[in-house]
Amino acid sequence: MNIHDKLKQAIESLKHLLEDWARWNRSYSLMLGYPRHSAGFAGSGIHSFDDMCDEVDLRIRQTIDATINDLPPAQKAAILRCYGISSTFNFPRDKYQTQLFEAHEHLLQELPRRGVVLQ
Repeated sequence: MNIHDKLKQAIESLKHLLEDWARWNRSYSLMLGYPRHSAGFAGSGIHSFDDMCDEVDLRIRQTIDATINDLPPAQKAAILRCYGISSTFNFPRDKYQTQLFEAHEHLLQELPRRGVVLQ
């Protein structure tokens, strides 16, 4: 496998992770009122392999969300528009495609530093 194949694979992995993040981000709902369970000395909440996988997926999504929030405003807006979180890109001095490319490039470098594996 040469360098171009590895880069292509990393880009596809990033795209898949960002699509998953966007679905998670769009499904957010604000919890109002009191919690349904009382506070106590509960365990970690992980009782099965599926629970563990869900916990890992949540942490990856939260890491991606934090990384996107740290992007420059024009790059963040480009990502939000590309993945359907926002419908506008209001940066007249910046080209959408350029900002989107730079945002993906930044995410390819930053996410592995934050522990997200791009296969």
